[in-house]
Amino acid sequence: MTSPACLLTCLILAFTLLQGCSRGPSSARNSSPATSWPTAVQRGMDRQVQLSTNAELASTGDFEADALRRRVLAAPDDLDARARLAARYESTGQPELAVEHYRILLARHPEASAPRLDLIRILHSLALQDPALTNQALTATEDGLRLHASRQLLSWKGILLDSLDRHADAEAAHREALARAQRASPSTLASLHNNLGNNLLLQKRYTDAAAALETALSLDRRLETARNNLATALALSGDPTRALAHWKSLAGPAAAHSNLATLYIETGRHKEARRELNIALGYEPNHPAALRNMAILASLDGRPAVLEPNSVRRASAWAKIAQTFKSTLGFTESREKTSPTQAAQQ
Repeated sequence: MTSPACLLTCLILAFTLLQGCSRGPSSARNSSPATSWPTAVQRGMDRQVQLSTNAELASTGDFEADALRRRVLAAPDDLDARARLAARYESTGQPELAVEHYRILLARHPEASAPRLDLIRILHSLALQDPALTNQALTATEDGLRLHASRQLLSWKGILLDSLDRHADAEAAHREALARAQRASPSTLASLHNNLGNNLLLQKRYTDAAAALETALSLDRRLETARNNLATALALSGDPTRALAHWKSLAGPAAAHSNLATLYIETGRHKEARRELNIALGYEPNHPAALRNMAILASLDGRPAVLEPNSVRRASAWAKIAQTFKSTLGFTESREKTSPTQAAQQ
Protein backbone atom coordinates (compact mmCIF):
# COMPACT_ATOMS: atom_id res chain seq x y z
CA MET A 1 0.00 0.00 0.00
CA THR A 2 1.42 3.33 -1.09
CA SER A 3 2.02 5.91 1.62
CA PRO A 4 0.49 9.43 1.34
CA ALA A 5 3.93 11.02 1.13
CA CYS A 6 4.92 8.83 -1.80
CA LEU A 7 1.65 9.64 -3.66
CA LEU A 8 2.19 13.38 -3.22
CA THR A 9 5.72 13.10 -4.57
CA CYS A 10 4.46 11.28 -7.72
CA LEU A 11 1.81 13.95 -8.43
CA ILE A 12 4.33 16.78 -8.15
CA LEU A 13 6.69 15.00 -10.53
CA ALA A 14 3.95 14.36 -13.10
CA PHE A 15 2.84 18.02 -13.05
CA THR A 16 6.44 19.15 -13.55
CA LEU A 17 6.90 16.89 -16.60
CA LEU A 18 3.64 18.04 -18.25
CA GLN A 19 4.55 21.67 -17.73
CA GLY A 20 7.95 21.12 -19.30
CA CYS A 21 6.43 19.44 -22.40
CA SER A 22 4.17 22.42 -23.08
CA ARG A 23 7.08 24.82 -23.38
CA GLY A 24 8.87 25.53 -26.63
CA PRO A 25 9.89 28.26 -29.10
CA SER A 26 7.33 31.10 -29.51
CA SER A 27 7.22 30.46 -33.25
CA ALA A 28 5.91 26.95 -32.64
CA ARG A 29 2.88 28.15 -30.63
CA ASN A 30 -0.57 27.81 -32.24
CA SER A 31 -2.10 31.09 -30.93
CA SER A 32 -5.01 32.99 -32.72
CA PRO A 33 -4.32 36.53 -34.12
CA ALA A 34 -6.14 39.57 -32.66
CA THR A 35 -9.49 40.52 -34.31
CA SER A 36 -9.30 43.57 -36.72
CA TRP A 37 -12.48 45.68 -36.99
CA PRO A 38 -13.01 47.84 -40.20
CA THR A 39 -12.99 51.60 -39.80
CA ALA A 40 -15.92 53.81 -40.80
CA VAL A 41 -14.02 54.89 -43.92
CA GLN A 42 -13.44 51.31 -44.92
CA ARG A 43 -17.08 50.47 -44.34
CA GLY A 44 -18.11 53.38 -46.60
CA MET A 45 -15.78 52.21 -49.34
CA ASP A 46 -17.08 48.67 -49.04
CA ARG A 47 -20.63 49.99 -49.32
CA GLN A 48 -19.85 51.87 -52.53
CA VAL A 49 -18.24 48.78 -54.00
CA GLN A 50 -21.29 46.72 -53.08
CA LEU A 51 -23.65 49.27 -54.62
CA SER A 52 -21.60 49.30 -57.81
CA THR A 53 -21.69 45.52 -57.89
CA ASN A 54 -25.46 45.57 -57.37
CA ALA A 55 -25.84 48.07 -60.20
CA GLU A 56 -23.85 45.80 -62.51
CA LEU A 57 -25.92 42.79 -61.50
CA ALA A 58 -29.13 44.79 -62.07
CA SER A 59 -28.01 45.96 -65.51
CA THR A 60 -30.89 46.69 -67.87
CA GLY A 61 -28.83 46.23 -70.99
CA ASP A 62 -28.45 50.01 -71.36
CA PHE A 63 -24.67 50.12 -71.22
CA GLU A 64 -24.51 53.93 -71.27
CA ALA A 65 -26.89 54.24 -68.31
CA ASP A 66 -25.07 51.46 -66.43
CA ALA A 67 -21.73 53.21 -66.92
CA LEU A 68 -23.17 56.53 -65.76
CA ARG A 69 -24.72 54.88 -62.69
CA ARG A 70 -21.34 53.47 -61.73
CA ARG A 71 -19.79 56.93 -62.12
CA VAL A 72 -22.47 58.49 -59.91
CA LEU A 73 -22.07 55.79 -57.26
CA ALA A 74 -18.31 56.27 -57.23
CA ALA A 75 -18.57 60.09 -57.13
CA PRO A 76 -21.98 61.35 -55.92
CA ASP A 77 -20.90 65.00 -56.39
CA ASP A 78 -20.01 64.51 -60.07
CA LEU A 79 -22.40 67.07 -61.60
CA ASP A 80 -21.73 66.08 -65.20
CA ALA A 81 -22.27 62.36 -64.61
CA ARG A 82 -25.53 62.88 -62.72
CA ALA A 83 -26.87 65.36 -65.28
CA ARG A 84 -26.04 62.96 -68.11
CA LEU A 85 -27.67 60.09 -66.24
CA ALA A 86 -30.84 62.15 -65.71
CA ALA A 87 -30.91 63.08 -69.39
CA ARG A 88 -30.44 59.42 -70.28
CA TYR A 89 -33.38 58.41 -68.11
CA GLU A 90 -35.57 61.04 -69.77
CA SER A 91 -34.56 59.99 -73.28
CA THR A 92 -35.42 56.37 -72.50
CA GLY A 93 -38.91 57.16 -71.24
CA GLN A 94 -38.21 57.30 -67.51
CA PRO A 95 -38.88 60.97 -66.65
CA GLU A 96 -39.64 60.24 -62.98
CA LEU A 97 -36.10 58.89 -62.47
CA ALA A 98 -34.73 61.91 -64.31
CA VAL A 99 -36.63 64.20 -61.92
CA GLU A 100 -35.16 62.47 -58.87
CA HIS A 101 -31.59 62.80 -60.14
CA TYR A 102 -32.09 66.46 -61.03
CA ARG A 103 -33.41 67.04 -57.50
CA ILE A 104 -30.34 65.37 -55.97
CA LEU A 105 -28.07 67.34 -58.29
CA LEU A 106 -29.64 70.68 -57.34
CA ALA A 107 -29.46 69.81 -53.64
CA ARG A 108 -25.68 69.45 -54.08
CA HIS A 109 -25.23 72.19 -56.70
CA PRO A 110 -28.10 74.71 -56.33
CA GLU A 111 -26.35 77.19 -58.63
CA ALA A 112 -26.51 74.83 -61.64
CA SER A 113 -28.84 76.56 -64.13
CA ALA A 114 -29.18 74.07 -66.99
CA PRO A 115 -30.26 71.13 -64.76
CA ARG A 116 -32.79 73.39 -63.04
CA LEU A 117 -34.35 74.36 -66.36
CA ASP A 118 -34.48 70.68 -67.34
CA LEU A 119 -36.18 69.80 -64.05
CA ILE A 120 -38.79 72.54 -64.52
CA ARG A 121 -39.45 71.47 -68.10
CA ILE A 122 -39.98 67.81 -67.16
CA LEU A 123 -42.22 68.66 -64.19
CA HIS A 124 -44.31 70.90 -66.45
CA SER A 125 -44.76 68.10 -68.97
CA LEU A 126 -45.65 65.58 -66.24
CA ALA A 127 -48.20 68.03 -64.85
CA LEU A 128 -50.49 67.12 -67.73
CA GLN A 129 -51.17 63.88 -65.83
CA ASP A 130 -50.62 65.24 -62.31
CA PRO A 131 -51.49 68.96 -61.98
CA ALA A 132 -49.95 69.09 -58.50
CA LEU A 133 -46.53 68.96 -60.16
CA THR A 134 -47.08 72.49 -61.48
CA ASN A 135 -46.58 73.82 -57.95
CA GLN A 136 -43.38 71.80 -57.61
CA ALA A 137 -42.12 73.25 -60.89
CA LEU A 138 -42.98 76.75 -59.66
CA THR A 139 -41.10 76.14 -56.40
CA ALA A 140 -38.01 75.03 -58.34
CA THR A 141 -38.35 78.15 -60.50
CA GLU A 142 -38.59 80.54 -57.57
CA ASP A 143 -35.66 78.83 -55.83
CA GLY A 144 -33.60 79.51 -58.93
CA LEU A 145 -34.77 83.12 -59.18
CA ARG A 146 -33.53 83.78 -55.66
CA LEU A 147 -30.05 82.87 -56.91
CA HIS A 148 -30.21 84.47 -60.36
CA ALA A 149 -33.14 86.22 -62.07
CA SER A 150 -32.58 84.97 -65.62
CA ARG A 151 -35.01 85.53 -68.47
CA GLN A 152 -35.43 81.76 -68.89
CA LEU A 153 -36.58 81.33 -65.30
CA LEU A 154 -38.83 84.39 -65.51
CA SER A 155 -40.41 83.04 -68.66
CA TRP A 156 -41.04 79.69 -66.97
CA LYS A 157 -42.53 81.50 -63.99
CA GLY A 158 -45.00 83.23 -66.29
CA ILE A 159 -45.95 79.99 -68.03
CA LEU A 160 -46.46 78.14 -64.74
CA LEU A 161 -48.49 80.96 -63.20
CA ASP A 162 -50.71 80.96 -66.28
CA SER A 163 -51.22 77.22 -65.75
CA LEU A 164 -52.38 78.04 -62.22
CA ASP A 165 -54.76 80.78 -63.51
CA ARG A 166 -52.72 83.48 -61.79
CA HIS A 167 -52.69 85.59 -64.92
CA ALA A 168 -51.94 89.01 -63.43
CA ASP A 169 -48.81 87.70 -61.70
CA ALA A 170 -47.91 85.79 -64.85
CA GLU A 171 -48.12 88.95 -66.95
CA ALA A 172 -45.56 90.67 -64.71
CA ALA A 173 -43.19 87.71 -65.11
CA HIS A 174 -43.61 87.65 -68.92
CA ARG A 175 -42.90 91.37 -69.17
CA GLU A 176 -39.84 91.12 -66.94
CA ALA A 177 -38.54 88.23 -69.05
CA LEU A 178 -38.87 90.45 -72.14
CA ALA A 179 -37.09 93.31 -70.37
CA ARG A 180 -34.13 91.02 -69.67
CA ALA A 181 -33.99 89.65 -73.25
CA GLN A 182 -33.09 92.74 -75.25
CA ARG A 183 -30.00 91.08 -76.74
CA ALA A 184 -31.66 87.74 -77.42
CA SER A 185 -32.18 86.32 -80.90
CA PRO A 186 -35.30 87.26 -82.91
CA SER A 187 -36.73 83.74 -82.50
CA THR A 188 -36.30 83.93 -78.71
CA LEU A 189 -37.94 87.35 -78.58
CA ALA A 190 -40.77 86.05 -80.75
CA SER A 191 -41.42 83.21 -78.29
CA LEU A 192 -41.44 85.62 -75.36
CA HIS A 193 -43.92 87.95 -77.12
CA ASN A 194 -46.06 84.91 -77.92
CA ASN A 195 -46.08 83.96 -74.23
CA LEU A 196 -47.20 87.46 -73.32
CA GLY A 197 -49.85 87.42 -76.05
CA ASN A 198 -51.21 84.12 -74.81
CA ASN A 199 -51.36 85.53 -71.28
CA LEU A 200 -53.34 88.59 -72.49
CA LEU A 201 -55.61 86.27 -74.44
CA LEU A 202 -56.34 84.34 -71.24
CA GLN A 203 -57.17 87.66 -69.59
CA LYS A 204 -59.64 88.39 -72.45
CA ARG A 205 -57.69 91.49 -73.44
CA TYR A 206 -58.00 90.59 -77.10
CA THR A 207 -56.75 93.82 -78.69
CA ASP A 208 -53.62 93.87 -76.51
CA ALA A 209 -53.09 90.18 -77.19
CA ALA A 210 -53.29 90.69 -80.95
CA ALA A 211 -50.68 93.47 -80.76
CA ALA A 212 -48.24 91.26 -78.83
CA LEU A 213 -48.79 88.33 -81.19
CA GLU A 214 -48.31 90.47 -84.30
CA THR A 215 -44.99 91.58 -82.82
CA ALA A 216 -44.08 87.92 -82.34
CA LEU A 217 -44.84 87.14 -86.00
CA SER A 218 -42.89 90.18 -87.18
CA LEU A 219 -39.87 88.65 -85.46
CA ASP A 220 -40.47 85.07 -86.60
CA ARG A 221 -43.11 84.45 -89.27
CA ARG A 222 -42.70 80.69 -88.91
CA LEU A 223 -43.87 80.61 -85.31
CA GLU A 224 -47.11 78.69 -85.79
CA THR A 225 -48.28 78.92 -82.18
CA ALA A 226 -48.17 82.71 -82.43
CA ARG A 227 -50.15 82.65 -85.68
CA ASN A 228 -52.78 80.35 -84.19
CA ASN A 229 -53.03 82.53 -81.07
CA LEU A 230 -53.29 85.66 -83.22
CA ALA A 231 -56.14 84.14 -85.23
CA THR A 232 -57.94 83.37 -81.97
CA ALA A 233 -57.42 86.91 -80.67
CA LEU A 234 -58.68 88.43 -83.93
CA ALA A 235 -61.76 86.22 -84.01
CA LEU A 236 -62.64 87.04 -80.42
CA SER A 237 -62.08 90.76 -80.98
CA GLY A 238 -64.57 90.78 -83.88
CA ASP A 239 -62.35 90.32 -86.94
CA PRO A 240 -63.19 86.82 -88.26
CA THR A 241 -61.99 87.58 -91.80
CA ARG A 242 -58.39 88.14 -90.74
CA ALA A 243 -58.63 85.25 -88.29
CA LEU A 244 -59.67 82.88 -91.09
CA ALA A 245 -56.79 84.10 -93.26
CA HIS A 246 -54.26 83.16 -90.58
CA TRP A 247 -55.86 79.79 -89.88
CA LYS A 248 -56.04 78.98 -93.60
CA SER A 249 -52.32 79.63 -93.93
CA LEU A 250 -51.71 77.04 -91.22
CA ALA A 251 -53.93 74.10 -92.13
CA GLY A 252 -56.30 74.95 -94.95
CA PRO A 253 -59.86 76.28 -95.16
CA ALA A 254 -61.70 73.34 -93.58
CA ALA A 255 -59.65 73.55 -90.37
CA ALA A 256 -59.91 77.36 -90.41
CA HIS A 257 -63.72 77.38 -90.48
CA SER A 258 -63.88 74.57 -87.92
CA ASN A 259 -61.64 76.56 -85.58
CA LEU A 260 -63.82 79.63 -85.95
CA ALA A 261 -66.87 77.47 -85.23
CA THR A 262 -65.21 76.30 -82.02
CA LEU A 263 -64.95 79.86 -80.75
CA TYR A 264 -68.57 80.50 -81.67
CA ILE A 265 -69.63 77.36 -79.78
CA GLU A 266 -67.67 78.44 -76.71
CA THR A 267 -69.30 81.88 -76.76
CA GLY A 268 -72.82 80.55 -77.32
CA ARG A 269 -73.18 81.74 -80.92
CA HIS A 270 -74.64 78.49 -82.17
CA LYS A 271 -76.15 79.76 -85.43
CA GLU A 272 -72.83 81.19 -86.62
CA ALA A 273 -71.03 78.04 -85.47
CA ARG A 274 -73.34 75.82 -87.53
CA ARG A 275 -72.76 77.95 -90.62
CA GLU A 276 -68.96 77.77 -90.23
CA LEU A 277 -69.11 73.99 -89.77
CA ASN A 278 -71.17 73.59 -92.92
CA ILE A 279 -68.60 75.60 -94.83
CA ALA A 280 -65.81 73.47 -93.36
CA LEU A 281 -67.58 70.24 -94.35
CA GLY A 282 -68.18 71.68 -97.81
CA TYR A 283 -64.41 71.76 -98.22
CA GLU A 284 -63.81 68.39 -96.56
CA PRO A 285 -66.91 66.27 -95.88
CA ASN A 286 -64.97 63.96 -93.58
CA HIS A 287 -62.96 66.56 -91.70
CA PRO A 288 -62.57 65.00 -88.20
CA ALA A 289 -62.62 68.19 -86.11
CA ALA A 290 -65.57 69.63 -87.99
CA LEU A 291 -67.56 66.41 -87.55
CA ARG A 292 -66.79 66.33 -83.83
CA ASN A 293 -67.82 69.96 -83.49
CA MET A 294 -71.04 69.30 -85.38
CA ALA A 295 -71.91 66.54 -82.91
CA ILE A 296 -71.09 68.83 -79.97
CA LEU A 297 -73.22 71.59 -81.44
CA ALA A 298 -76.14 69.19 -81.96
CA SER A 299 -75.98 68.22 -78.29
CA LEU A 300 -76.06 71.90 -77.30
CA ASP A 301 -78.75 73.39 -79.55
CA GLY A 302 -80.89 70.27 -79.92
CA ARG A 303 -80.80 70.35 -83.71
CA PRO A 304 -79.69 67.33 -85.76
CA ALA A 305 -76.05 67.05 -86.79
CA VAL A 306 -76.77 67.51 -90.49
CA LEU A 307 -75.63 69.92 -93.16
CA GLU A 308 -77.50 73.12 -93.89
CA PRO A 309 -79.28 73.80 -97.21
CA ASN A 310 -77.29 73.40 -100.37
CA SER A 311 -76.71 77.16 -100.74
CA VAL A 312 -74.20 77.08 -97.88
CA ARG A 313 -72.47 74.02 -99.24
CA ARG A 314 -72.41 75.46 -102.77
CA ALA A 315 -70.70 78.60 -101.45
CA SER A 316 -67.93 76.56 -99.90
CA ALA A 317 -67.77 74.33 -103.00
CA TRP A 318 -67.27 77.33 -105.28
CA ALA A 319 -64.64 78.67 -102.91
CA LYS A 320 -62.90 75.31 -103.12
CA ILE A 321 -63.00 75.39 -106.92
CA ALA A 322 -61.64 78.93 -106.95
CA GLN A 323 -58.84 77.91 -104.58
CA THR A 324 -57.92 75.00 -106.82
CA PHE A 325 -57.98 77.26 -109.90
CA LYS A 326 -55.67 79.80 -108.26
CA SER A 327 -53.33 77.04 -107.12
CA THR A 328 -53.11 75.66 -110.64
CA LEU A 329 -52.20 79.08 -112.05
CA GLY A 330 -49.79 79.83 -109.23
CA PHE A 331 -51.75 82.74 -107.77
CA THR A 332 -51.98 81.40 -104.24
CA GLU A 333 -50.31 82.99 -101.28
CA SER A 334 -46.97 81.47 -100.28
CA ARG A 335 -47.47 79.12 -97.36
CA GLU A 336 -45.17 78.40 -94.53
CA LYS A 337 -44.42 74.88 -93.34
CA THR A 338 -47.47 74.00 -91.30
CA SER A 339 -48.94 71.48 -88.95
CA PRO A 340 -52.56 71.01 -87.82
CA THR A 341 -53.81 73.77 -85.57
CA GLN A 342 -55.23 73.29 -82.14
CA ALA A 343 -58.68 72.27 -83.23
CA ALA A 344 -61.91 72.88 -82.28
CA GLN A 345 -62.72 70.52 -79.45
CA GLN A 346 -64.39 70.68 -76.05
